[in-house]
Amino acid sequence: MYGLVNSQRLIYVTAISLSVMISLFITLSIDVINPDGVCYLLSAETMEDGLRQATKVCDQAGWPLYAWLIAKTVSITHLSDIHAAFLLNTLLSTCSVWFFILIVQTLSKPGQQIKLLWLATVVILLAKGFNDSRQYIVKDHGYWACSLLALLCCLYFIKTKKWYYAFAWASASIVAMLFRVEGVFFLVGIPFLVWFDKTRSSAERTYAFFQLSAINIIGLIGILIFLGFFPPEKLGRLQEISWERMQHFSQLFQSRAQMLGQVLLSEYAQGDRGIVLALTLVAWYVVYIVTSVSIIYAILIMYAWYQKCLQHLDRERLVLWAYIIINVGVTFFFLLENMFLSKRYLVALTLVLLLWVPFALLYLLNHKPRWIIFTVFLIMALFGIKSIGSFGYSKAYIREAGEWLHQHVPANAMLYSNDILVMYYSQHYGKNIYIQQKAFIQNPILIEKAEFIALRVNKKNQEGILFNMTPIVTFSNKRGDQVNIYQR
Repeated sequence: MYGLVNSQRLIYVTAISLSVMISLFITLSIDVINPDGVCYLLSAETMEDGLRQATKVCDQAGWPLYAWLIAKTVSITHLSDIHAAFLLNTLLSTCSVWFFILIVQTLSKPGQQIKLLWLATVVILLAKGFNDSRQYIVKDHGYWACSLLALLCCLYFIKTKKWYYAFAWASASIVAMLFRVEGVFFLVGIPFLVWFDKTRSSAERTYAFFQLSAINIIGLIGILIFLGFFPPEKLGRLQEISWERMQHFSQLFQSRAQMLGQVLLSEYAQGDRGIVLALTLVAWYVVYIVTSVSIIYAILIMYAWYQKCLQHLDRERLVLWAYIIINVGVTFFFLLENMFLSKRYLVALTLVLLLWVPFALLYLLNHKPRWIIFTVFLIMALFGIKSIGSFGYSKAYIREAGEWLHQHVPANAMLYSNDILVMYYSQHYGKNIYIQQKAFIQNPILIEKAEFIALRVNKKNQEGILFNMTPIVTFSNKRGDQVNIYQR
């Protein structure tokens, strides 16, 4: 029995099995898909009409790898688009779990490995932000898995300086970039970390930089050749990372600071508006991170830093901090630009931060009383169970309303709706949901021409109630959120 518990194979089999079970449980608990999922599913469905058409379905479809993978999963398994997407997500999430544990194994000392691997398994399977995102049909699942694989390959490279690890890192980074355009910052920025490796000579650092940058150099040459034959607008979403946009950061900060000063600050504090905005954004960003990883994990991360749990790994810590810094830069810029930040956008960052947690737990096991250890694991379990279980108000009424519309609204009748999910589940618009939604937004008068009207009404926002009309049917949840269906 002791040998079985100390088997690395058992650890990985357990982690993979539990990850699949968690994804399956969360999938079965889902009432409706996420709004962005509509885009990816329609894009996958449109793949049969050609890649160019699939990328035009909606804004997110412009980066088509995820939708293409859903389409391929459908063709292989013959599942529906939704079930194929959840199967793909399960595989990608399980890869993230696997790579996370492998990274912890790479960072551990030989005598610590078994304990650390079990702790890493517990940490990643109870990770709040990561589990919260399992329910979403989004391309981030592939981005997280490939980012962790790239990080793992980079750690191997920084130890060995072998060419195949450099190419493996670049390949994984490129695939991550094909899921999310932000991946290009890691592809370009990570090679520069070797210049901070003071344990190697200048010649060794130069050679290592060339190893990591080899594919970038080849790619740059390819882009220059491409631009020689095609205009820059053919680069698609790569334009989002243009130098002009980076320069826009300073202007954007000044405009945000000016708005803050006009709305909140007195005339005597106008000179401090830049400082106030910076402190506000930093505090806001930190709160986002803490709530994403959970309070207990945030405490354990800081405890690991305080105890210098990875102090013996100079080069490895250099890689980890390089990934953290680039992640922070990308997501903080997004926060400044949009003045909001979905916790899902922080998962790539939090997965790197969570790598310290198993080492903090191991330190506690070796140095602290049992009651402290028990309390920590109990709190971890509570946060983890909350992230896996569904404790909010049901959204099944949205799907039920859409299914009712599908059964009762004639195909040639005009149906108006203010909600993308109702439109999707009604199956009334085919592949033209986003075209029709745009028409509804640009021409609100279309509601007067519709034979059937389906309005989703939030309890907190009663805009969507048609006066002088009585719904023919209403679908709702216990909180009072509704979809009211009218017929002229």
